[in-house]
Amino acid sequence: MPYVNSLAVIGDELVVGHHEGFQTSPGGVTVRRLADFGVVRQTTGSFGPIVPVGDAWLTHGPLWQGRRASAHLLDPSTLECRVRLPVSAPFAALDAHRFIAQAPARDGVAQDFAADPALARESWVELPRTAGLVEIDLLRRQTKLVAPVHRFDLFRGAVLSAERDVLYAATEFGRTFALRLADGVVLWERPSANNVVDWSQHALALDPTGRLLATGGSSATAPDLLVLDARTGDVQAQLRIRPMVNEARLSTARSHRVEALAFHPSGWLAASTNGGVVAEVRSSGEVTAFRAATRSITALSFFNDGTALLVGGAERNLRVWPVDIVTEAVSDPVQPNLVARRGPTGPP
Repeated sequence: MPYVNSLAVIGDELVVGHHEGFQTSPGGVTVRRLADFGVVRQTTGSFGPIVPVGDAWLTHGPLWQGRRASAHLLDPSTLECRVRLPVSAPFAALDAHRFIAQAPARDGVAQDFAADPALARESWVELPRTAGLVEIDLLRRQTKLVAPVHRFDLFRGAVLSAERDVLYAATEFGRTFALRLADGVVLWERPSANNVVDWSQHALALDPTGRLLATGGSSATAPDLLVLDARTGDVQAQLRIRPMVNEARLSTARSHRVEALAFHPSGWLAASTNGGVVAEVRSSGEVTAFRAATRSITALSFFNDGTALLVGGAERNLRVWPVDIVTEAVSDPVQPNLVARRGPTGPP
């Protein structure tokens, strides 16, 4: 596979989004059977993340001037693009015809994400004057600003509560908040850092019970993985994954940041790094880390009822790791002891 940036298990299929990271790359979506990982169908011109919205898959369209510039609604059976929209990830589906996405400022202020003017003109989506997260209603063809960007601090993650009434969002500079969608009230908020050196956010995940919210990234001085109480935003656990895995020498490549997060169905958290390491964080506070790839891991996905972990990223292949099922009650985690040890599967 080219550089993998998203993995989604949908039914008995694995949907892989990939992009080489440069402007001329068209990106691609490849669908594989979970049974044998054989390719079922594939396309170019779209790439992850993949979010089901009704009878379509929402994903990215091609880059424009090297920037994330558009969204595609794909037909799952053919991977043909049905609709092009001037918005971008993070995506979160509200129901069969409504979803959350990021929209650029209408005035075209320079930032990491800007829309192709031609696409913006031909689309029915009305871009807000202020960049931020918007609610797109495909049925009514309406756009509503949900949360504006602060200081060009773009959104990196968005997840919804199980009831889909609360939006959890995270920005690049570490601003994290919970917003009640019915009235737009911010239930709690952790403010942004001054810059991306202090805290740069890359991943966001909500646990299966909806009680814990994990956020990870990189920081020169602060913990790079936080587990928050989803109801209050209070810190339940904080870890320094980068120095921990580097000190343990689990990989020949140095880890600088947490790239992806995924909660196991039983409640524990997997966190991957750009050094090819996966750290397993138990609610008891135990941390186990092992080398899961030779290069950066940017996508994680549990499947087969949690008995296997799929990893993808900068390697030109996917890896499947067996998972020892640990049934544990999800409780408020304690401060981890930060002990790293080689996982039972060993290095690749």
